[in-house]
Amino acid sequence: MSAPVLSRSRAPALPRSTSFARIMAIMGNAAFIRARKFLNYYPLAKWLALVGSVGTGVFFVLLLLVLALFADLMVERGEIPCFANLPVREQNSFANSLVLPENAEERKDFLKKIRQDMEDLGLDDPPLVKLAASESLDTLSVRDQELRKELLWYVKLVPWLKHDVSAEAAEEVRQGLRDHIENLGPEIALNHNLEDFGLLSLQARSQFSVKKSWLAPLARWSPWMWRYGNLHYLQGLLILAIVLAVVRAALMFLSSYMAARATIEAATRLRRAIYHHTFRLGTLAFRALGPSEAVGVSTRHLEAVHDALYLWLTVVFREPVKFGLLLVFAMLVNFWLALAFLLFALLVWLVGGQIAAFFRRQGRSASHRAADQVALLQESLMLMRLVKVYLMELFNQARVERQLAKYARSQLHRHRGEAIYRPLFLLLALLAALSLLLIAGIVVLQGQLGVTSAMVLVAALICLYWPLETWLEQRRFLRRGRRVCRGPVQLPRSPRRGRPGCRCRILARPLQATGV
Repeated sequence: MSAPVLSRSRAPALPRSTSFARIMAIMGNAAFIRARKFLNYYPLAKWLALVGSVGTGVFFVLLLLVLALFADLMVERGEIPCFANLPVREQNSFANSLVLPENAEERKDFLKKIRQDMEDLGLDDPPLVKLAASESLDTLSVRDQELRKELLWYVKLVPWLKHDVSAEAAEEVRQGLRDHIENLGPEIALNHNLEDFGLLSLQARSQFSVKKSWLAPLARWSPWMWRYGNLHYLQGLLILAIVLAVVRAALMFLSSYMAARATIEAATRLRRAIYHHTFRLGTLAFRALGPSEAVGVSTRHLEAVHDALYLWLTVVFREPVKFGLLLVFAMLVNFWLALAFLLFALLVWLVGGQIAAFFRRQGRSASHRAADQVALLQESLMLMRLVKVYLMELFNQARVERQLAKYARSQLHRHRGEAIYRPLFLLLALLAALSLLLIAGIVVLQGQLGVTSAMVLVAALICLYWPLETWLEQRRFLRRGRRVCRGPVQLPRSPRRGRPGCRCRILARPLQATGV
């Protein structure tokens, strides 16, 4: 009867020509990808864990958005500003929109629309109508030009709100402006803010910014944010924040629990496969010490794979999604300032990281040289009896002095490198921070960033640290799991029989017994 022949079956090669294969190669080696396929034995838990991980990052950004709305309400108090209280960028953009069309018909329609909107607001005073519909703007005094801007700001605001939000919101603002005009008179009312309008305050201050693209649908779909005043808006934000926090906590639990269920199922099946594989090989797989290597595979190595799979279902998806959404949120607040922060952070990371890596390599080399000199010093001390017997005190003392000098030079080289790269890295970070503060000061002085926007932008940029730190910290566990999957687990035959050892790659290349 012929002896069984153990042949190694090749794992199917991944197609490298497709973009899918490139993506999978980035996310892990082929053996770890094969280990991840064991998660498909419990697909519901796997996909619920992934959805929960992504949802946790999304709801974190939604909580930050609610915090931004709360901060805006506290600072601006829900007031729709008059033209004089608008941000400088909004004032300039609105003034540019008041330029009369060159075409005669278009200009006539433009002025007719202004007169009609003024009649709807109750502004039928002939001097005001004449001022608003004036075609010769260059002949107006500075006072009349400013009064015209104040007047047309409120005249244009109502149709904008009707178009972007709803007719009900436009009617609320129209009625509030009419009450102001009746109580205070036209000229005084035009220089006063409209109070108690909730989210419409932010909507009015964002007519010419990118924030309008998501504020208008939010105000349209959530009329409670402006219909009942600031107090109800504040209470609604509190309830909304509590609901989002509860949902985020539930998603975190769902992600962690389902990831645990899926990875436990995968690890159980892997251990079962190792047991059956070891039993199939029998005594040929063991050395004289017994199945200690199989035990190591089933415990220490598979625990590393288990932890890597758990992190893949949670951290690998949650933290990049959170980081990306926070970066997008910061860019929506102020694109150029957020982009400058990102570029400075990348510059410090690349330049400072390369400098730190260079000096760390030099430090490791110096540490190895110092360790060699310490070993030689130990040898010199061990030879003391021979030195005394053969009267070699002067020779051995000179040898020890040379070793001490080399040891001192190695340690000095290591400490000098550490003394250079750490302050240099901090100096680069400080210079980047000062440059960023300069850019932020210029943006604030030009009126492109308000107090609320600055607070929200700082909060978003600070929150970028935690997902990045968590992802970088957990990478070592992922690398360990991938390394365990990639490296062969040796289960050799008994060397006493003179047979070559066989390698059992449980995850990479399984053994198959043929010719039995």
